[in-house]
Amino acid sequence: MATHLRAHWKILRTNELARPGYQANEGDRCFHCRAELFDVLGSYAGENGYDAVAYGAILDDTGDFRPGMDAADRAGALAPLLEGRLSKDDVRALAAQAGLPVKDKPAAACLSSRIPVGSRVTPERLAQVGQAEKSLRKMGFIQFRVRHHDEIARLELDPEGNRRIQDPVIRRQALEAVKAAGFRFVAVDLEGYRTGSLNPEPGEQERLYRRLVALHPDDERAHNLLGNWLLGQQRYEEALVQYHQVHRLAPTYSQAYNQAGYAHRFLEQYEQAEAAFERYIELIPDQPN
Repeated sequence: MATHLRAHWKILRTNELARPGYQANEGDRCFHCRAELFDVLGSYAGENGYDAVAYGAILDDTGDFRPGMDAADRAGALAPLLEGRLSKDDVRALAAQAGLPVKDKPAAACLSSRIPVGSRVTPERLAQVGQAEKSLRKMGFIQFRVRHHDEIARLELDPEGNRRIQDPVIRRQALEAVKAAGFRFVAVDLEGYRTGSLNPEPGEQERLYRRLVALHPDDERAHNLLGNWLLGQQRYEEALVQYHQVHRLAPTYSQAYNQAGYAHRFLEQYEQAEAAFERYIELIPDQPN
């Protein structure tokens, strides 16, 4: 992609597995992953004269359980696609208009997301999932996941994958390939492929965010996370309650003004939206977003 854009690029090495919180996988694994990533990127940016670090969060992310976004907030990372309220469909449409080769690229979450919360993330388990998915991809399966449940591999397949797996020859090949990765049993999930299937349900997500606020009522980041989740659920008035708490606790916390501006806009409260956006720009006048 960088070559296509003729952009300068560099591979930086991270070591998420060295973080105990990442290995423990107790529900906040993505926080520890992103913390490692932004530590490495932040150091590189500082040493090489870059003004900011940005990442690819989008509007869809605010409607799911995303503890990694907290790490981004703490690191001061920019999220230009989220700032622009761009969804996954918007990004794909813009990529198509620009003629980018990744416009139809399937979603590709990290392999650790295939391991249920509470089960440790180990190099061995990641290798099992990686080998199984690589083998299925070579067989022509495109949109799918191999979920790790100890001895059991649970396959989530898209409609085309579910059609193909009905062929006895393909099914036998898939079975052998996944077992060769170290699984004893292979099961096909009747609900099919879906992202975040190991994440908490929306009701549980809200309970966790509100619990976070209850535990840390004076932490503006907790209120901002709950506000972002409510915004993603289109519960704009409730989101504004949380953003106003952020304003009270940390008057210079810029992101909350930007998000509040969008909440007001969606409620057609245009004067309040303009005031929030103006405050946001006032706080970070040199940021391109």
